[in-house]
Amino acid sequence: MAHKPFTPQITHQSDAKEQLAVLQGDDVHFSKTKGFMDSSIIHALNLFEFSDDQYKKLHKELLDDIEIAAKRFLGNKINLEMTYKFSTYFGWYIGERINPLKPKRKNIKTAK
Repeated sequence: MAHKPFTPQITHQSDAKEQLAVLQGDDVHFSKTKGFMDSSIIHALNLFEFSDDQYKKLHKELLDDIEIAAKRFLGNKINLEMTYKFSTYFGWYIGERINPLKPKRKNIKTAK
């Protein structure tokens, strides 16, 4: 069976303006943004089977990617003028880290 690329569906209760305010008011390392996005990173990683070492490495890499993504996001005038959420933008980074590994998805049952 062919590997189906992972496209994260990141949902945050905050709107684009709230997320932009966090980004613009954050420190140079985007510490608040990292805290804000950590639950989305963990959620995405928990959908797949990773060894403990892989999980820790991916988690750290994605937290480090936030700094790069935030600078790019803030540097693009179109992102600042539209109602484009940073969490949606960062979803691409999550997929780019996970997809090359072609991990096996966990069989997660949802409650009805």
